[in-house]
Amino acid sequence: MPPPPPAPSPEATAPRRPRKPDFTPGRPVNAYSADELLSVVRWLDADGTTRTEDELLRAAMKEMGFSRLGPRIKEALGAAVSAARD
Repeated sequence: MPPPPPAPSPEATAPRRPRKPDFTPGRPVNAYSADELLSVVRWLDADGTTRTEDELLRAAMKEMGFSRLGPRIKEALGAAVSAARD
């Protein structure tokens, strides 16, 4: 009788993170579509790190190349975070 196959590695059994969205960081927030912002937030949220909504917003802000959290950025990314978590 042949030996049993080896157990899969943790990487093989863990859900795969989606591919990083294609976007150009550093543009004004209103240059991104709602779908682009949502895809970045969902990509960040799928990395396995537990984050509050505020932490996710700030992670997205950093990934998008924003250095300050102004009202337009907060509104746009906040909407993307809310949509991703619904």
